[in-house]
Amino acid sequence: MAIVDMMSDVVPTDADIDRRVVSMIRTRYSAEDEMKLARIAIGEQRGVYDPTADEQAMIDDYQLHVMWCREQGEQAKQDANLLREAIAWERARERLSRPRLADGVPARTAYEETGTYVVDEATGELVPELQPVELSGVPAIPPDDPAAIADEAERAEAQAIIDAATRQVLDLVAQRDQWRSSAGG
Repeated sequence: MAIVDMMSDVVPTDADIDRRVVSMIRTRYSAEDEMKLARIAIGEQRGVYDPTADEQAMIDDYQLHVMWCREQGEQAKQDANLLREAIAWERARERLSRPRLADGVPARTAYEETGTYVVDEATGELVPELQPVELSGVPAIPPDDPAAIADEAERAEAQAIIDAATRQVLDLVAQRDQWRSSAGG
């Protein structure tokens, strides 16, 4: 049972995870059950109460269940940290994919659909007709321009995130990329 959805872009906080752990405990034991078991355990500890075999079994089961829920919570916190790092890595990758302001962007030709279809001579299939569209470039700005300086600082920060990534982070990013491509998103 995973508490953290590793394919999500939303990372739960520790408080969210702690609430989920309490909720998991509550699926089996109510707050009233917990209070009753605590009174029995305290009475036994002080030597003023002898729990029945059923009560002792319930205390043992409760302790095992709580321990399991806490372990799930600790794993979820580790998963949340890993997810947080993977999302940071993905954002850094996206940031580095954009051109440097100091380099500019050259003009290029792209193709867009015209809304009509033509017969592909090689396959005989109907395919969208394409027309060339000239995309204007973005001129380079001087490297000492404040925007170029900020751009380089952002790129350096993004590169540091990329360089510091662990194998676990890279594996998760690969899984997320594969999941997105198979989900069509």
